[in-house]
Amino acid sequence: MTPGRARTTRCNGARAYRAETAGSLVISAHELAQLARFYIGRGSVDGQRILTPESVARIERAESNLGATFGFSNAYGLGNTPMADSGITFRGHNGSIDSFTSVLGYTLRNGSGYVLMANGGEGVDFAGPAAHLIQSCQTGVACTFACCRWSPSPHWR
Repeated sequence: MTPGRARTTRCNGARAYRAETAGSLVISAHELAQLARFYIGRGSVDGQRILTPESVARIERAESNLGATFGFSNAYGLGNTPMADSGITFRGHNGSIDSFTSVLGYTLRNGSGYVLMANGGEGVDFAGPAAHLIQSCQTGVACTFACCRWSPSPHWR
């Protein structure tokens, strides 16, 4: 079967739908957080160099659309994309299928990152508002989602 395609099959006489992602990781939240630390460390985690900073920059370099050829950086790199949900550009990757969702985000602005993973909530986008809130808390930028209304303390900085 071609990755990224969905197919309908029969299961005990009932029609069953199976969707497949284009790729996936079988990973814990802790392990995914290590990936955020890897990006923040520009290829190093806990003093262990895995890739050069230049290789990490290559992963992040936008090349997925026509705008990228003209210097616009808001495009997909190699499994890594900018996410300006809170007004501060975080980078990372997100994905969901059926009722499973995960988000990896990090910013070099203050060296912070986050991992969000959840099961359930099929058809409900809670990952976007939750990621926005986490980004706002990590950077001290007021959250603009109507469900949130969080703003940093005057003593934040």
